[in-house]
Amino acid sequence: MEILDAVEYHLRKFAVSFGSPIVYTSVKRNLNIELLLDYIKYLFFSIPFRHHSSLGKDSLFIPIGYDNSEIIQESYSTVKEKPFDMIDKKPQEGKQNIE
Repeated sequence: MEILDAVEYHLRKFAVSFGSPIVYTSVKRNLNIELLLDYIKYLFFSIPFRHHSSLGKDSLFIPIGYDNSEIIQESYSTVKEKPFDMIDKKPQEGKQNIE
């Protein structure tokens, strides 16, 4: 869970610096496809949008203007402020463990 929380933390920090939304979708599991379509219709055509933000592990939807640095810090107080490279190590090239 530490890696997933760190990924979400860094993704949200990056997105809030640009004021952009975050939508996790999965065609394979048919997850958030309709939500994304409705959100695009709302942004471009002002069609009413009736969904709420979702911060679950299976679905991540953060609309424009929902997030800010304070919310992120409160939500991820257990995630240490380290560069992402320190949390998720890059695999070494050329070494494979075949048993």
